[in-house]
Amino acid sequence: FDEAKKLVLNAAKLLPYKLTGWDIGITEDGPVLIEGNSMYHIYVSEIAYGGYRNHPVYQEVLKKYT
Repeated sequence: FDEAKKLVLNAAKLLPYKLTGWDIGITEDGPVLIEGNSMYHIYVSEIAYGGYRNHPVYQEVLKKYT
């Protein structure tokens, strides 16, 4: 997890987007960045997670970047 998190945080510094959905593959040699999606269908996630936008971590991100 720590390796994947470090990979994503470094990749995020290269993009102008505030919110990105990351696809990470876990291999025997460690995490691999597959892609970052700026249009990651937040509304579908909202439905799937039954209140994703109300999640405390997401609320923190909204406060910080909006």
